Amino acid sequence: VNGVQACALPIWYASAVNNLGLVYASMNRADEAQRRFGEAYAIKPDYVDAHWNESLMALVQGDFPKGWPLYEWRWKKPEFAPHRRTFHVPQWTGREPLEGRTIFAHFEQGFGDAIQFVRYAELLRGRGAKVLLSMPAGLRKLAEHSFPGMPVFCGQEVLPPFDCHIPFLSLPLAFGTT
Repeated sequence: VNGVQACALPIWYASAVNNLGLVYASMNRADEAQRRFGEAYAIKPDYVDAHWNESLMALVQGDFPKGWPLYEWRWKKPEFAPHRRTFHVPQWTGREPLEGRTIFAHFEQGFGDAIQFVRYAELLRGRGAKVLLSMPAGLRKLAEHSFPGMPVFCGQEVLPPFDCHIPFLSLPLAFGTT
């Protein structure tokens, strides 16, 4: 489907094309799946599920430069809304210097993702930041033991002031992880 053809298709068709992409993904036919996801958001540019599915397919294939930016579409999915935290400070994107600043790195999903992505805390510290960590309560002791000198917060504990923040699963994008 080219751009002109896509504009002529009804919006509901994007869902059918996205679903076809999921079928191809389930058959491990990644190239066809990726193509269908791209066609779906060519029809409907703000189609969250197509961007999300393409992100997962790219990450599974190891195409991190493509997958991590697309993974940010998770915030537009209703099931991620309860995990999104907003603050009166900007989210760190990886482009801003961290030297002498305090960053709040916070988990957003489950225990497994928290364990997997908290390792970026040392990279933040390596850039000269004071790091405040948010972890699920059940992982507090593990984080305190693994990252001495980094305060760990759980639940609704009162946080000290910080200059910027970042959700754990945005860290690979910010660091350009490949």
